[in-house]
Amino acid sequence: MKILIVEDDRNAIIPLIDELKAYHYIVDLAVDGHTGLELALEWNYDLIILDWMLPGINGPAICRQLREQGFLKPILLLTVRNLNEDIITGLDAGADDFVSKPCSPSQLLARIRALLRRQSLPQSALQLTWEKLQVNETSAQVYYDNQPVDIKPKAYNLLLLFLKNPQRIFSRQDIIDQLWSFDNEPSEYAVTNLIKDLRRTLKDAGMMGDIIATVYGLGYRLNPPQKRKIIRGNIWIIQHP
Repeated sequence: MKILIVEDDRNAIIPLIDELKAYHYIVDLAVDGHTGLELALEWNYDLIILDWMLPGINGPAICRQLREQGFLKPILLLTVRNLNEDIITGLDAGADDFVSKPCSPSQLLARIRALLRRQSLPQSALQLTWEKLQVNETSAQVYYDNQPVDIKPKAYNLLLLFLKNPQRIFSRQDIIDQLWSFDNEPSEYAVTNLIKDLRRTLKDAGMMGDIIATVYGLGYRLNPPQKRKIIRGNIWIIQHP
């Protein structure tokens, strides 16, 4: 998942960024309001964290502008201001949650997980499955046939992207937009190599089939799980795993 943090105090926010990256989130940082608003409108973020006091445009103003332009993803406001009227102002601007600073990175991470769960189906927020493959979002762990899989962070995020969007075809540029930060955009060859890396990782874990289908000329999509054929008497019954 991709998160935008708009905070002008780099030193204060670095521990949170490190914590988020440890759980395989992709994080962009903007240090002023104008840049933050521009990025929020240009890129596809799953959640935005806004500091209240920012150079250029403050957090509530950014939040209000995003909501007016149809942004529906969760927005979390950070501030040292914890007066009741400030909380009301922030929520009325369209924020989904309000956290007073200072706040420990682990507590803030729990708030982020809670906000992301609200916009997902309950079962998809905790565990995603594909045949014998299981992905636990809470712990960021992958298992195949109940055995842990050693998977790199970028490959993990790619796997999560396909499992959460089983019907969608992703072009290479779509995948770049989802998995890389705006200041670290690679060539499309990096996507090809990442697809190969994910396939190789799952094959090494024991997966026989290919979880990713190549749609020539368009991109990639999740392969549907293989059907099983069961004979009962003289009748063939087709079942999905």
